[in-house]
Amino acid sequence: MEGQAPLLRPDPLGRFGRFGGKFVPETLIYALSELESAFHSLAGDQDFQLMMKEDGVCRQW
Repeated sequence: MEGQAPLLRPDPLGRFGRFGGKFVPETLIYALSELESAFHSLAGDQDFQLMMKEDGVCRQW
């Protein structure tokens, strides 16, 4: 993905700088954790990124 800013990642506590973090209902913590793991595993996967680009998903979202 050319020309895009690098991904900003939180510290181990989930904070971006001095403030921030996750503010979600307890019932969503597990689902959010699963989504976060999937994102981190696919964000650096060049084959996945190419597939998304070829399928036009990146143009729509």
